Amino acid sequence: MLLINNTNTNAYFNLAMEEYFLKNTTEDIFMMHPILSSII
Repeated sequence: MLLINNTNTNAYFNLAMEEYFLKNTTEDIFMMHPILSSII
């Protein structure tokens, strides 16, 4: 299992990073990042 502890608060970057890992890896992923109020 791959653990990603992301401290970036940019919601668009975090969504793009999630999509990248979902499309480009077959490993199980546990991803943590701070959640700020966002409307996307």
